[in-house]
Amino acid sequence: MTAPMQSTQADEARADAQIRLTFAVVPFAVCLGTGIIAAVLLGVRTILQDAPPTDTPDLGGTAALVLLVGTFLGVVLAAVAAWTLLAPVDSWFRRGGFAAVSGFGALAVSAAAVPAWHFLGRAGLLLLATLCAAGCVVFGRAVARRGVSG
Repeated sequence: MTAPMQSTQADEARADAQIRLTFAVVPFAVCLGTGIIAAVLLGVRTILQDAPPTDTPDLGGTAALVLLVGTFLGVVLAAVAAWTLLAPVDSWFRRGGFAAVSGFGALAVSAAAVPAWHFLGRAGLLLLATLCAAGCVVFGRAVARRGVSG
């Protein structure tokens, strides 16, 4: 029988630092992904601005391609940002889990673009993208304070 592992203060301090880093990285990544998706939606709305109304969407057009690729890019960049910034976290499983949560969280939070577009139009999408950029600055500073060096 082996003796139970003894947790040292250094281990506890490292774990605490990793938790604080995670609480800054995940919102940063979600803001990044949501901001990209909001900017993509603004671009799509700009492309469709002069298009006549139709009951059947043009799935092969430029707007559809920009929407699909841009949304995918926003989700992937949120996940990659979280994975990269969580480098000090020892467990790949945890890093991967938080990266996935960040990517899909960005997709979920980007649903805020619906009321933004409905009530404020293009200005609402621009406002959402701007708020996400501000969130990236705030949470990016928190990430920098907590350090990524491990």
